[in-house]
Amino acid sequence: MFQPWLTIWTRPRETVRDVLLYRLSWLIAPVMILSGIGEVLNRAATKSMGDTHSTLQIFGFAILVGPLSGLLTLFLGSWLLHLTGKWMKGAATLAEVRTAVACGNIPLAWLLLLWIPEYLLFGKELFTSRTPVIDSNPFLLWTLLAFLFMELVGTVWAFICFIHCLGEVQRFSAWKALGNTVVAVLIGLIPLLLLASMIGLSWMIL
Repeated sequence: MFQPWLTIWTRPRETVRDVLLYRLSWLIAPVMILSGIGEVLNRAATKSMGDTHSTLQIFGFAILVGPLSGLLTLFLGSWLLHLTGKWMKGAATLAEVRTAVACGNIPLAWLLLLWIPEYLLFGKELFTSRTPVIDSNPFLLWTLLAFLFMELVGTVWAFICFIHCLGEVQRFSAWKALGNTVVAVLIGLIPLLLLASMIGLSWMIL
């Protein structure tokens, strides 16, 4: 029952097939909740939220908003992938695309574990623009760089796994699954670009 959490790293197509075959739908929500929490923490670090918020507030925000973000990504992303996949003659149902999205996010859920040693080592400086303690300690600095490298590798590998999972359910090659993903992202960006244009036009009028 725990196997998908391990096999996804090296056998993504086989993993998504097994999840569908053995009806492991219980896996979907926990994976997206965990990956969503990790994504919110990453954004908090990128935006230096620690400059204006306490660590407790940041982690509390991640725990509250992360699950919603992960599930929104699941349902909206799956819908767009299913829609654009149909244009490309994809064979997957919407439920199968959701399973592929969840399986592709398993590596990102694993990456959440890295926050435990990172916080123990670096504390609030993970979320601040100024990092005097880290900057003054070569060991901490190189350790932080090592963690960032692991996160980068894990994120890239998660994307590769996702592409293969999507390709499996859609009966696509990895390249065609990548095309399915790119088209879905572009379609998803259109409303955001239109909204940004409308806001910019409103400011010009005012």
